[in-house]
Amino acid sequence: MPCDYYRLVESYRDISGEVRKKTLLSVGFLTDLSADELCLIQTSLNEKIAGISTTLFSEFDCAKVQNYIRQFYSELINKKKIDFLLHTQKQEENLVYADSIENKKGLNHIK
Repeated sequence: MPCDYYRLVESYRDISGEVRKKTLLSVGFLTDLSADELCLIQTSLNEKIAGISTTLFSEFDCAKVQNYIRQFYSELINKKKIDFLLHTQKQEENLVYADSIENKKGLNHIK
């Protein structure tokens, strides 16, 4: 089994439109993870950064994968690689307040 060195990278376009990559975190050799587990970590980190707290498959994650997700996310925050305040503000913007929801037809129209 080949040993690969892993990094978390961010892709972006510079001012001239060229695609660039910036290393956010060097995580090293992850020989104890399968390809599916690596993909799950990547997807979960992207969702966590985007403010999505749970996914359809989160309950199927193993403890090992969850530990890596928590570790890498904490490192990204502590090393200021992602803007945590902006991240929490985005979550606030997406909240729906229960007292702001109205049912225009009323309950008697539901059969």
